[in-house]
Amino acid sequence: MSANHGPNWLHDASFAYDYQVMNDLSAVIQIELERSNEDFIKHHEKVYGKIDPPPVWKTLQVVSFGTLSKIYGNIKKDVPAKKQIARLFGLPGDGWLHSWMQVISVLRNYCAHHSRICYRIFSFPPKEMRRPRLPYITTLPEAGGRFSQQLYYQICAVRYLLHTAHPNNQFNGQLKMLMAKFPTVHIHGFGFPQDWQLEPLWQ
Repeated sequence: MSANHGPNWLHDASFAYDYQVMNDLSAVIQIELERSNEDFIKHHEKVYGKIDPPPVWKTLQVVSFGTLSKIYGNIKKDVPAKKQIARLFGLPGDGWLHSWMQVISVLRNYCAHHSRICYRIFSFPPKEMRRPRLPYITTLPEAGGRFSQQLYYQICAVRYLLHTAHPNNQFNGQLKMLMAKFPTVHIHGFGFPQDWQLEPLWQ
């Protein structure tokens, strides 16, 4: 977005699907900037003052993941970069990335507040993807069914996005080690299918 539209596109209403949402996000972003202790934010304020907002590549480093999800969701669909960003993550289009960002934001918030996630039924399952560009699961849960709302399907979205966001991550190995450490735990109750480790996503 910045390469095509400059350092302050975030505050340009011409890119916003909903102007009111953009205004609400601007207020939230300002609070998060003021709360930040990052040296590069302090340096920007010292050099340019608080009236001139930091460029987007600085701002997006200090906003919450939930805010980032809302920013992406509020970019107009006809802005080509929106779809390009989704495709960078191996997703068919922006609808998938926005959905999956919301999934991760909700999951992250439950974890941050020490909520139980194992047997939870999640209200917003990941948007179904049948033609992945990267290794994924071959057996998809029924759309809208119980398994699509359980933990397994949520972390499948996390793992898929990590292909691009952090290619050398240890998520697979750590998850399998955790399962091996507690072999008596009934993971089917979390939505894990039989032989889930054999899926391309987990290789």
